[in-house]
Amino acid sequence: MSPDAQAVATWGRYGPTGSWNHTTSGTCTLSDLGVHLLRLHALTQRCGRGSTFVDLGVAHGVSSLALALDAIDRDHDVYGVDLRFADLGFDLRAHPRYHRIRGDSVTVGSRWDRGGIDLLVLDTLHVEPQVLCELHRWVPHVRPGGYVVVHDTAWPPGSHDLAWHAGAAAAGTVWPTPDRAVARFFGLEEHFAHATHTGFHHVDDDLEVTHHPDSWGMTVVRVGGTRDYRANIADWDAVFAQRAAVLHTLFDEATLRWYGVDLAPPGDVGVPP
Repeated sequence: MSPDAQAVATWGRYGPTGSWNHTTSGTCTLSDLGVHLLRLHALTQRCGRGSTFVDLGVAHGVSSLALALDAIDRDHDVYGVDLRFADLGFDLRAHPRYHRIRGDSVTVGSRWDRGGIDLLVLDTLHVEPQVLCELHRWVPHVRPGGYVVVHDTAWPPGSHDLAWHAGAAAAGTVWPTPDRAVARFFGLEEHFAHATHTGFHHVDDDLEVTHHPDSWGMTVVRVGGTRDYRANIADWDAVFAQRAAVLHTLFDEATLRWYGVDLAPPGDVGVPP
């Protein structure tokens, strides 16, 4: 374990359910990242100086903290994207290399103009159409050799996100989980079908994939940059329409407009505008 990783483990601690606590009493659970926190920090060490990291779905800032830990010393820029930053903790608000972008992750991705990305973390709504749309908009910005990290890719059997929502529960709506989005986008269906809850490592001529099944799952994909994975999905308009249905379940139209959410489909098959 590197000195920086030891600092993370010392400053915070893991709770009894694999969660992250920033109090020594163990009463303040902020995240379900568990050991993935150290894995995220280890990935930053594989990136060269002056790298760009993007964290989609900031919440309390736990994953952003792992990305920003030595950003000053190594000249990294870390961008956090979220609809709201009211829960942002730690000292990230004053961090000179941490940049907050308020907005919908898919909309921000469609307008990204801040250069190539070396490490991209997805942890927003944990449903397939949301994650697929994020991958569509963001993966083209990831540099060859860069990393795409998706959390919540190993849900317990029978469980799914947004089960807590009254409207979805009343309608019996069940949205597929992020593992299906990662499997479809990167062509990894067979691997996930057999090893979602046991883990796997896959290498081919463009991808290196490590799937960790613990702490709700985290899948790390290193992309070579020789393929356009968007072509693996035949009908992106349908996917974007499914995402719109999810968001309309959670928010009314006025709220979506206030957040500046763009629900328009890409109008293509495999290649975004």
